[in-house]
Amino acid sequence: MKKFSKQTWKKKKELLKDKIKNSEERIKDKIRERLKVKFAVFLFVIVLIFFGVLLFAAKLNDLLQGAILIYGLLAVFIIAFLSDMLMQPIGPDVPLVLGILAGMGLIEVTAAAILASSLATILGYYLGLKLGAEGFKKFYGEKRYRKLIKRYNKYNLIVPIAALTPVPYVPVCWLSGIFKMNLKRFLSFALISRAIRLIIVGVVFYLLLY
Repeated sequence: MKKFSKQTWKKKKELLKDKIKNSEERIKDKIRERLKVKFAVFLFVIVLIFFGVLLFAAKLNDLLQGAILIYGLLAVFIIAFLSDMLMQPIGPDVPLVLGILAGMGLIEVTAAAILASSLATILGYYLGLKLGAEGFKKFYGEKRYRKLIKRYNKYNLIVPIAALTPVPYVPVCWLSGIFKMNLKRFLSFALISRAIRLIIVGVVFYLLLY
């Protein structure tokens, strides 16, 4: 009788463990489904912004020019910030060039664009770190997340490449936060490279214009 009761207790314990495990799996599946929906909506919004900017590029250019003529360096700063914060085809080079065309000083307009881009870069990294990392772990699991961190950090030269070239820069900032790239390394790669690009664009355009 004692042996039977022990076996029964063991079976009940195992059944309870299985129930807990199954309930945990169901909760994880629900979280994954919610994350999938949120991610799909997020991608949809990004695609809308991207193609909306392309579709209304001419009108948007006129709008940006008007804003810079009226509000000066403040408009350059805000547009440059949004350019490196949102996933769309306009870079901070555009308000920089428009500012020079509007007759602003090369040093002032370049400094405004660099400062705005730097703030957007830092914010993009922290958004990835604080919002994206946890969601990525829940979506793909801790083990895969750790593997991707190691892989991403091996190829961190993508950061200066994206900062200097037409390679999409905004998602690289987000991914650097999501995969917890060393902050000092990220900032040195991103901020210096982006500043060099903007200085080159500003100086070259200024020399061609004047």
